Amino acid sequence: AIFEVCANEVETALELPALEVLAEVEAALDDTNLRRLVAYIEQLRDSTQLIMITHQRRTMEMADVLFGLSMQGDGVTTVLSQTLSQALRYAE
Repeated sequence: AIFEVCANEVETALELPALEVLAEVEAALDDTNLRRLVAYIEQLRDSTQLIMITHQRRTMEMADVLFGLSMQGDGVTTVLSQTLSQALRYAE
């Protein structure tokens, strides 16, 4: 309920920017509130670009593109990306 009130206040008080960065905002949420957050983010899809830093599978599943960082060695980082629509075609 707290999330719903905050989300409604934000929507009426501000015009949301075209790009938002959310860093592990769902890390401490229980399943019920995580579902609420996912539903709210789904509403923003058409009007806002979102960059989400997450470890939650449910949040990753709603993404269009996933990016990952991997340490290949000392001081060497590799960036990986996967468009989920392409990944689904490969899986079939």
